[in-house]
Amino acid sequence: MKLHFLSPNLHINTIVMGKIVCLFFLLYTSTAFTQKQRIIAEATITFSISIVKTNATPEMVNSINLSEKTLYIKGLQSRTDMVSPNFQQSILHNTKDSTTTILTIFGDNRFRTNIGAKKWKSMNSQYEGMSVQLIDSTKKILDYDCKKAVVTLKSGATTTMWYAPSIYPSIGENQYQFGSIPGFVLSYESRDEQLKSTIKFTASGINFKPVPTAKFDVPTIGYRLLN
Repeated sequence: MKLHFLSPNLHINTIVMGKIVCLFFLLYTSTAFTQKQRIIAEATITFSISIVKTNATPEMVNSINLSEKTLYIKGLQSRTDMVSPNFQQSILHNTKDSTTTILTIFGDNRFRTNIGAKKWKSMNSQYEGMSVQLIDSTKKILDYDCKKAVVTLKSGATTTMWYAPSIYPSIGENQYQFGSIPGFVLSYESRDEQLKSTIKFTASGINFKPVPTAKFDVPTIGYRLLN
């Protein structure tokens, strides 16, 4: 009876090939998982607004309930419009030059504030060091399967967000507030300390048609400059 021995080189090659196959499988599954998430580079999203908890006056509550938020995304630019019966405010953010412009309208009064990257970061300092807990809970928002995230700020305050993991914005509305969420936030709560209220925003519509470039033009006249 003859005994047949595998050569050491063949054994080593088998191990190497096995590792290559495993590496290929990991790369394939990682790529396949990434491809499931669609990057949204052009969209208009509207949000309904309501008060969850408040100490505000009935008039203020009614004003907030009649308000609407619209988020515009175009490549590396975003614009957020808040429109209420009492005022309008637009926040234009451009990651190309790391600039933010805030336009505010009170009646006939119009104000423009230009904000650099350092000041914008300071204005969002409450989100620094926040922790995000992803919860295994789902619900439908605009036909998207959304997952729950509980955000705890360094102050100890907590907020709830619902995000769609299948889509992700090319530019976040606010990288400090939403940047740690692994998907498109379609519903969230925000605490307004001046009103002592918790305000809820929920996406009520999304449109993927091209957004006009003019939406991101910063007006140079008609606004009083505040810095």
